[in-house]
Amino acid sequence: MALSGGLNFTAMEPLISWDSEKRKFLCCLYRFWDRDINAYKAVFDAVYRGDLRNAGFRDGAPKERLRGQWHHLKSKVLPDWVDVHLSPFDKDGRWAPFIATIRRTLRSLDIRLRENTGVDEVVDEYITHEIEEKPADVSVHEDRTLCKYGDKECFWCVQERIMEVTLICKTHDSGEVRRRGVQITNRRGNTRLREDGIPPVLYRWSNVDSQGINTKNLLVAGLFDDWDRYFSPNTIRPEKFVEYFRKHVHREEVPSPFISTFMSMLSPVHRAIRNKEGALISVIDTKGLDFVYSARDLFRTHKVRVGKSFYNGAGEFLIWGKVPSSNIICSFKVSTLEQIADEHKDIAQLLQLDTIATYKCNRHALKAALSQRGHYSDHTSGNIIGKLLSLLQVRYEYSDEIGRGMFYSWRLRYLWRLRKSDNPGEAFYEGIRTGY
Repeated sequence: MALSGGLNFTAMEPLISWDSEKRKFLCCLYRFWDRDINAYKAVFDAVYRGDLRNAGFRDGAPKERLRGQWHHLKSKVLPDWVDVHLSPFDKDGRWAPFIATIRRTLRSLDIRLRENTGVDEVVDEYITHEIEEKPADVSVHEDRTLCKYGDKECFWCVQERIMEVTLICKTHDSGEVRRRGVQITNRRGNTRLREDGIPPVLYRWSNVDSQGINTKNLLVAGLFDDWDRYFSPNTIRPEKFVEYFRKHVHREEVPSPFISTFMSMLSPVHRAIRNKEGALISVIDTKGLDFVYSARDLFRTHKVRVGKSFYNGAGEFLIWGKVPSSNIICSFKVSTLEQIADEHKDIAQLLQLDTIATYKCNRHALKAALSQRGHYSDHTSGNIIGKLLSLLQVRYEYSDEIGRGMFYSWRLRYLWRLRKSDNPGEAFYEGIRTGY
C-alpha cells in the first residue's frame, strides 16, 4: 500500500532557543577568552544544559551553531554583539556575572583557557576591515523572545528593544578610526527613563551589621560575597527566586542574593540617622544594571505579607548580585552628612536631620513634619541642594536628577489642599547650578 503523500518523515532538526542572555554569554566567551570553539561549546553546554536538552540536543549545542550565531551577530552588527564587543573592556563591570560563571564552569570542567587582557582583536578587525563599507548609522529592528523569571521580564530583554544604534565610523580626512559611540535610545526618546520602570538613580544605606560587601566603591549581596559563587536568576527555578525574595523581605538570617535600595534619598538617610554604626549611604546609577526589581511588584505578584506589617515594598528596589564601582555615583557616611549640616546652617534647616531622627518610621507623619518648615523659593531650595551635592562630591551631571528627588522627598513645595508635592520650576534647576 502506498504511503500517504501528506506525511513528511523528514526529522525536524532541533533549534537553539537564542535569547539576549545566551547571545551575550556567547559574545563574552569570544571577547574575554582565547578562541577555542571546543572550550566554548563545553562551557555553553554546561551552563545551558537544561535548555539544550529541552530543545532536543542530547550532545549539547553543535559547534557550528555557536560559531554561526556569533558570526551572524557580528556581520549584521546586532545590538547584543555591539553591547558586548564595543563596550569598555571591563571584567568587573556589567559583564562580571557572565565572567564569574564562565570562570567557575571552566574550573569545574578542568579546562584551562587563557583570558584576554586587553582590547580584543575582534573589535580591531571589525573596525579596520568592515566599517569602511558601512560608514552610516544602522537602524536595527529585531523581535526578541522575552525570558522571564519570578514572573518578571528580564531587563536584558527589555533593554534590547532597540530603535537606533550609532556605529563606529572612520574619519575620511585623517584615516583615523574613532568611536562615535554606541547610543541606545528607548522608544520614549527620554534618556532619563528606563523602559522597565526602574528609576535612573537609587539609594542604599548600610552599616556594620549589613549583609555582604558594602564599601564606598562596591556593593555585593550577602549570598555572593564570594563572587565566584555568583549565579544568574535566569538559571534558577521561579519558585527558588520567590523563596529568596520571601526570605529577604522577612529579614531571615540567611545570605540574600538581593541588595535593597530605595528610589528616595529620604529612606536611607532616615535609616542611617536612626541606626548609625558607621552608616554609609550609596547613590547608584542604575544604567546597565541587569537585574533590578520593584519590591512592590514582587509583593503584589506573589501575594507576600510581612507579618502584621502594612509594608508593601513601595519605593524599594532589589538589585540582584552586585553594584560595581562604575555604577556608584558617590558614597558618604552619615556622619559626613551631619558634619556638613553642622557647618552650614542653611543645609541644616533644609534637611532637618534632628526631626528625621525623632520618627521611628519613614511614613506620612515624618513627611508632614518636614513640610512644616518655612517656605523656600524654588531658586533658594535648588541653591541649597546644589551646595549640598557639591560638598558630597556628587558629579554635576547627576545633580538635576538627585535634586529633583530631594525636592519631592523633603516636601519643598507641598500643596496641602491637593495633598501632593508640586513640580519644581526652572528656577529650582538654575538654583542647583548656582549652588555648585
